[in-house]
Amino acid sequence: MSFSPLLRNKTRRFFKDEDGASAIEYAVIAGLIAVAMIGTAKLVGVEITNVFTTVKTELEAVNASSGGSETPTP
Repeated sequence: MSFSPLLRNKTRRFFKDEDGASAIEYAVIAGLIAVAMIGTAKLVGVEITNVFTTVKTELEAVNASSGGSETPTP
């Protein structure tokens, strides 16, 4: 069974075409960058939460030691 020259040429072009491979490579790179950004945001978020918790605790301690009310008046 022999293939027609047209089918043979289309098959060769299909296997030589690298456009799809490049798109997949870019998608993988974009996915890795997204994972890195999410991980970094989570780490920074935890640190920021800790900083604000510390500030809140210190302000409550200062407020309690000065005899002030629990909530400030505007």
